Amino acid sequence: MSFLHRTTVTTNLMTLIMLYMKSLPISYQTMFAVPNVMLMNIMACRVFRNTKIGTSPATTFLTTENEATGEDKFAAPPPAY
Repeated sequence: MSFLHRTTVTTNLMTLIMLYMKSLPISYQTMFAVPNVMLMNIMACRVFRNTKIGTSPATTFLTTENEATGEDKFAAPPPAY
């Protein structure tokens, strides 16, 4: 998954650099904007789908509830009288 994040960050940086280069024509400055949005959407959908379906190899879900007793580990203790 880190490859997906690195790719998105790299294309975002490339798009920003191109947008702020005033020596280039406007068509070149905005050339990467649409492909960048498309790539970000593809990556976000892929991460969401892998998380929702659970096909990601590093998917772990942490719960605060003890499955054996049904108690919440982080619940406040009962008041002491």
